[in-house]
Amino acid sequence: MKEIFRRNGQIRNFVIFTFSAGLAILLERNFKIQTILVDREYFGKEAIIKNIVLGMLSKMKDTPNLYFDFIGRDSSAHLLAKEVARGKKKAHHIVNIDELLNKIKMTEVGKRLKDA
Repeated sequence: MKEIFRRNGQIRNFVIFTFSAGLAILLERNFKIQTILVDREYFGKEAIIKNIVLGMLSKMKDTPNLYFDFIGRDSSAHLLAKEVARGKKKAHHIVNIDELLNKIKMTEVGKRLKDA
């Protein structure tokens, strides 16, 4: 994925668009969620991420409300992610590159990616 962005001169957009696509996939799979709190992984980029995600979810009937804040290492979300990363729990879904690219291609930046 990173190489696709690099070949297209979009390496600076790689992290934000990949993160946004992953978040959009998560929200689509859990379509009943009305409000979601997203950890501040990319401080200062929250508005951009929110716009990208909502654009990717534009076909959904009811899009969730996105809020950003520091979640912390003691949160249940962080603990679950750590257990999955260590192999103690099984992931509910593993996102593949095609899923991510399909979401990214919905954006103006994604439409300009060649050989993706």
